[in-house]
This record gives sequence, structure tokens and C-alpha cells, in this order.
Amino acid sequence: MLDLRKPEVQAPDDPRQEKAFAHLQRSATTPHPHIVQYLDDFIEGHTLYFVLEYCAGGDLYSVVNRGQNQRLACADALAVVQQVATAVASLHSRHIAHRDLSLENVLLSRGVCKIADFGLATRTDQLCVERVGKAYYMAPEVVAPRVAYDPKAADVWSLGIILFILVTGSPLVPLATDEDAAFRAFKKVGVREVLAAWGLADSIPERALHLLDGMMQCDPAQRLTIEQVLRHDAFERRAAEA
Repeated sequence: MLDLRKPEVQAPDDPRQEKAFAHLQRSATTPHPHIVQYLDDFIEGHTLYFVLEYCAGGDLYSVVNRGQNQRLACADALAVVQQVATAVASLHSRHIAHRDLSLENVLLSRGVCKIADFGLATRTDQLCVERVGKAYYMAPEVVAPRVAYDPKAADVWSLGIILFILVTGSPLVPLATDEDAAFRAFKKVGVREVLAAWGLADSIPERALHLLDGMMQCDPAQRLTIEQVLRHDAFERRAAEA
């Protein structure tokens, strides 16, 4: 069984751009255990379609919403994020950023997490200015008007939001902008104080709190890289306890 997906952006009208766009998508889906496998692509009208492996488990958003309190146990959440992080690290090592990481774009196949939907993927050898992605997951620098940003750092923020939602059952804010009072408060106190205010800090191990804090730094220069995420003690402790 196959999965036919249309990217969130239309294929460019220029044939040379179409070729470059398709090449980027194929490069992003180079075989990896935690990336949905690319099988083929074709253009119909002005829309580029990709034929991908079928993931019978559905998307992570649906799975979490079926769970108790719409969240996961911290150990399970870390297991998910570790798998997704290995895929993101593979992309970043090949100079590709996803730019649309979200629960909806993590699919499950026999219990294995795989990232999908590379319609907003971009090269990382230059800064970006486009405001793209799903609102809950967009990094502050992506939301800010007329700010050039590093898409790799933005990916890490989005992955941090995935972990945050998995352990809390709720997004941090509707949009990470100073126009939002809740986000302004978050910038002042940080993720630990937010979780404490929500009555959840005691249920999350210190190493996981430290990981969340590192991934959800508003200043991208202070944010963990994806390599630092993968080396974090939160995953070492999870492996030791498995």
C-alpha cells in the first residue's frame, strides 16, 4: 500500500525550479529508519505529488489524542522525540531543514516514528525569511516580521514543542509572538516555571526539564543544536532505565 501526498506548496511553474524542488524532496527522504521512504513523484497540472511508503499507524497527533489526558508518559515522549531527533539530525547533516515538524507530520509504522511531509523543506546553506509551518510549532524568530533565521535552529524549537505537547497535552502558546501575553510571560520565566504553574513540573524528571529548557530557548543562539539534543542526558537515562 502506498501513501500519496501533496506538498503544502505548489510545484514551481519554471521547469528548472520544478526539477530542483523535486530533487530537494528526494534528498530529504533519503532512506532512514525514521524518515518516511520516498518511492516516486509526478506532476499533475501544476501540482507536484510524492508517492511515499504507507504508515498504517497514522499520525502522532491522532495517537496522542486517543490517549489518557491527550499526553504520553515522559519516558514514552522521550522515546518519540529521540527517534524524530535522529531523523532531523540526518537531514541537518545533509544541509536540509524540515521547517514543518509537528505531531501531524510524525507518522507511525509498527510502533516506529517517521517524519513526513517535506513540502516546506529547504537548504540550510542560507538564512530563511519565510513565515512557514504550523502556528503552535513556529519558533519566535520565524514568527517575527522581517527577521532572517537559521532553519535548523527553528527545527529544534519545533521539536521542543513536540516534546512539550507530548508531556503536557497542550501547546505552549497559539503563536510565539510578543503580542501574546502568555508568550511574553514564558520569555520572562522559562519553561520550568510554566510547567510548575500548570502543576506538571513534579511529574517530569529533571533531565527532561533540562532538555525542554535547552530546546525552547527563545534566542536561537542559546538553543541546543540537534546534535546536542541527541547527546542529552535525558536520552541516556531513558536507555539505562529501559
